[in-house]
Amino acid sequence: MGNDGDKKSVECFRFTIDDEGETTMGRVGTPLPTPKSLPPMKAAMKAMRAAPPMKAMKAMKVMKAMKAMKRTSTIAKGKKAKVAVWRGKRVKTTKGLRKDDLVKSKGGKIVSAKKSQQGKESKWNKATAKARAIKGYTGFKAIKKGTSFYEKAKEMMSEM
Repeated sequence: MGNDGDKKSVECFRFTIDDEGETTMGRVGTPLPTPKSLPPMKAAMKAMRAAPPMKAMKAMKVMKAMKAMKRTSTIAKGKKAKVAVWRGKRVKTTKGLRKDDLVKSKGGKIVSAKKSQQGKESKWNKATAKARAIKGYTGFKAIKKGTSFYEKAKEMMSEM
């Protein structure tokens, strides 16, 4: 603080640090260096906050255009990936299954066609089907070790 008779004066300085880490000193009152331009999305958000309604609407249009530019993935991920591919929402699953690789099971699930065929052609599946026919079972019947049904299925499998 300087003292010139009765008047008191204060000198203020502004210190700025640039990208390289160099410090520069300037007096308060001198204009600041021009700021770098913001990315389009941030600029639109800033305009919306500080602008009258019509300009805010323009900013909203810019934001919608930016949103429209985003591309959605063609690869289906997650628990319902196969369903998304089946319905045509996505092109393939993360494992690479396309629509022609999928089928609908008896229970209504979307499953891999190869896995479905493998299950239908498995020896154990055919053996249990024969054992069910011989035993005369309809509906649900558990195949438990030690039961006559299990023994019959094992017997049918050894014959194949």
